[in-house]
Amino acid sequence: MDDVIVKAVERVIRAMRDNLGEPITIDDMARTAMFSKFHFSRMFQRVTGISPGRFLSALRLQEAKRLLLTSDLTVADISHLVGYNSIGTFSSRFRASV
Repeated sequence: MDDVIVKAVERVIRAMRDNLGEPITIDDMARTAMFSKFHFSRMFQRVTGISPGRFLSALRLQEAKRLLLTSDLTVADISHLVGYNSIGTFSSRFRASV
């Protein structure tokens, strides 16, 4: 795999982790990678094995699990901290994956 592509994907993953609570679009990710969004999506999936959106969702749910286990924050607070605007959406996705 081309080192430039791997580094671009790593850069996007770092940005995802650093901004979990912020709305992050595929356009934002592609800009961070410095690729068109279509090329970026293909390259991200080739490097990680999953789409950028699913990867971001998995990171958010992983952080939510950590916060639920290690903090006294409410589910509502945690859902907002990890980037969900709707507690219902967060709850259903969390339940489906955990």
